[in-house]
Amino acid sequence: MYDVDGDFGKVKLMTHSPSQMAQEVFFCVQAVGWHLCNEKYHIERQKMQGTYLLLITVSGQGYGEIGDRSFALMPQTVLILPPDTPIKYHTPAGGLWEFYWVHIGGESAFKMLEYCIANKGYYFNFFMVQEAADFVRSSIAIYKANETDQELQISEKLSVFLHKLLFPESKLKLKTRQKEMVEEMVQYMQNHYGEKITLAGLGHVLFISPTHLIRIFKEERDETPYDFLIRYRISKAKELLHYTSLSVREISNLVGYPIVSNFIAQFKKAEGISPKKYKSSCMRL
Repeated sequence: MYDVDGDFGKVKLMTHSPSQMAQEVFFCVQAVGWHLCNEKYHIERQKMQGTYLLLITVSGQGYGEIGDRSFALMPQTVLILPPDTPIKYHTPAGGLWEFYWVHIGGESAFKMLEYCIANKGYYFNFFMVQEAADFVRSSIAIYKANETDQELQISEKLSVFLHKLLFPESKLKLKTRQKEMVEEMVQYMQNHYGEKITLAGLGHVLFISPTHLIRIFKEERDETPYDFLIRYRISKAKELLHYTSLSVREISNLVGYPIVSNFIAQFKKAEGISPKKYKSSCMRL
């Protein structure tokens, strides 16, 4: 597992060397990851030996070249880079480019990608960004677990993902998956509300950029993740003020506010009274 912030941006990836049997029989993932890159990111190869490379753009814009053909890589698109061909891909000057990527090997996968290129071309729309995120996250998790059947597990997931690349799901199913991802964010915040939570940290956990995270959260819940987190923290604080003898300072720490003055300010903004007065009113009931 490689997870680092560099001068070119952020990257999370995993690499694997498939067995000979896997290359002959299975769908193989030789490397998989997520990038959020600035203009310093530039890759150029005379050829990729033994793998196809998928670039799935989430946000921002990238540029790709296959031989003498150029492509502007826009959000919700995929570019298939073939082996044994000169390729380039990079972030434009002054820009940011967020994308998932997969190096794919195996004779079975090659035949499927050749069919895909013949029918859809090297570059086409792909609206299943959440599916790409799930595939990258699950692939990395499988490799980290290092189980004896990991190549079989990866083959199954890659086969399903490539079928979705060829035959995209309906917009209704995509909306359902987006809703599931937002619920995953909600559950994470509910489980970790007492800790420091940032948009960058949430994006890191879910393999999506803060911008994309905010957009889908607002579409599903009509509020930002930050608004939800504050509301949830205040609700937990009210429970503790009402039903425990803990001090305001202790409660402040428990609900994710190490600085008590920040907690008091947020509580008054939400409830119209201070935590101390709220506690007193509860005691009179």
